[in-house]
Amino acid sequence: MVKGSQKFDTFVVALLGLTMLVGSWTSSAWGQTLHEGANCPSINLKLAPIPSSVQNLTPTVVTTLTVPQKALVAQIEVDAAPIRYTTDGTTPVATTTGMLVFNTASAPAFFILCGQSMTTFKMLQESAGAKVSVLYYGMP
Repeated sequence: MVKGSQKFDTFVVALLGLTMLVGSWTSSAWGQTLHEGANCPSINLKLAPIPSSVQNLTPTVVTTLTVPQKALVAQIEVDAAPIRYTTDGTTPVATTTGMLVFNTASAPAFFILCGQSMTTFKMLQESAGAKVSVLYYGMP
């Protein structure tokens, strides 16, 4: 059952296409709760940002993530230019291979990774100037 502010969070997740990576993402006054979904471990836990875990990346070449040991989820923001990414370990190729994350300088794109997909994630900018910020979540 979805209540109050959770409806908005669930709508945002669906709107951004995150449901393919996460079953449902809801918020509460105590932090984030992740419910199991595709590619995610079977967890139903309160999550909190991992201190000092923010990564700011410029994927001019194929780039992977440095996942903190206690990370369960990664929130990814793509800004300024689009990227292509894969989560199966294959190498993305600009204009041809991988999922395209399209954005503009005034409207960044967000998505969530969890489980094994964090360690097999690879990205490459689709056009010059892409900036990617990653924030990791784990147990509080």
